[in-house]
Amino acid sequence: MAKFSLDTKLKDIMNDPEAKAVLISYLPEMADNPQLKMAFSMKLSKVLSFPQVPLTKEQIAEIDQKLQALG
Repeated sequence: MAKFSLDTKLKDIMNDPEAKAVLISYLPEMADNPQLKMAFSMKLSKVLSFPQVPLTKEQIAEIDQKLQALG
């Protein structure tokens, strides 16, 4: 079973350097967003579904693949 996926809480992803790097490579502005902690208890899939997130379904699928490939 994968350690990370779209079902992982944002906090867990941001607290892991490798998983955080995957997410930040697609959304570099997330790294410095002061409002990010408000979403820490949400699953990544929920956060990525917000209208202000400029990602395609294909990019979200790529993120999920890369996260699942991590240790």
